[in-house]
Amino acid sequence: MKSFFIFSLFSIVVLPFFIFESIRFHSLYETCKKIHHENEMLLAGTDCNSFERHQFAKKHKMCLEIEEEQKITPFWCAWHRLWNEGEPLRVWKMFTESYWMLLGLSCFIIYMCFSSWNHTKTLSMQKEMYQETLATVQSLPRLEHIEEHHEQNQRHHHHRIGLVPSRVGDMDHRRFA
Repeated sequence: MKSFFIFSLFSIVVLPFFIFESIRFHSLYETCKKIHHENEMLLAGTDCNSFERHQFAKKHKMCLEIEEEQKITPFWCAWHRLWNEGEPLRVWKMFTESYWMLLGLSCFIIYMCFSSWNHTKTLSMQKEMYQETLATVQSLPRLEHIEEHHEQNQRHHHHRIGLVPSRVGDMDHRRFA
């Protein structure tokens, strides 16, 4: 049952999320490759030569930004954009930017810790009870001793059987030893 739950959770939630995010990553990777190529063309072109940079401050600033962008590979650019535009960051911000959500999350974590502590305490009590029961059972006389004692009682009981009737009709057949 537990493995079925894990499998269904995986197939309903994790697998579609992974597929969706991998498609998004591929799309972002292609976009980042295109931007990386365009930046290379701009840096190699006439807009970012030393004369234009010296002459126009805006072009110099633009070329510095392009050079900074080029330091990041298209792969890391895609990962960065995937994180910044993705649902995990939105959920993270939803929990960390709201005081009410932080309070609720903190209360939930405290409850789970207390519940776990209580469960551990219960398990330790059960373990102690089991060990006490085991010690009690082990301290009892062995089965052989019980059988010997039972046989002795049977022999002793046979001597008394004749004195006390076991059934109502046996009163006439009493034996006195």
